[in-house]
Amino acid sequence: MSWNQRQPDPAASDTVRVRFTPSDVPVLTSCPADRTAAVRAAGRALAGMGRSYLGGHLEISSTAADRGTAPGERLAAVRAVENVLRGGCGSVRHPSPQRWAAPGTCPGSPTCPCPPVPRSTAARRSAPQPGAARPGDSEA
Repeated sequence: MSWNQRQPDPAASDTVRVRFTPSDVPVLTSCPADRTAAVRAAGRALAGMGRSYLGGHLEISSTAADRGTAPGERLAAVRAVENVLRGGCGSVRHPSPQRWAAPGTCPGSPTCPCPPVPRSTAARRSAPQPGAARPGDSEA
C-alpha cells in the first residue's frame, strides 16, 4: 500500500441515503413505511421553513447492517427537505453516526474511542482498611 492511500474505515462506510419528493398534498410518507422518526423529522423541517402545507415522500436506504441508523436517517431527512426547498435535487447521502462504547466498558477496552484520562495521585491513594488506625487517632 502506498503512503498516500487510506485504508477503508468500516465505521465510515455505513451511509444513509434519503431522497425527498415534495407534493402539494399535505401528507408525508416513506419507503420503507416503518421509518416514522424520519417522517416526523421531515415534517418538523417543513414546518420550520414555513412550508407545513406541503407533503411529500421519503425514500430511505441504508448500507448499515443493523437497524440502529435512526439518528442518521432523521438528520438526512431534514437535510433532504432543506435541499429541495432551496432548489436542490432533494437527495442526500449522510454517514451513519459512530456509536460510543458504554461507560462500563470504556476503561481499558482496546476498542474504546475515548481519550485516556490521567489519574491524579489523590485518586491512587488506597482506602483505609477496616480496623486500621486512622491519621490523628492516638494509641492510648
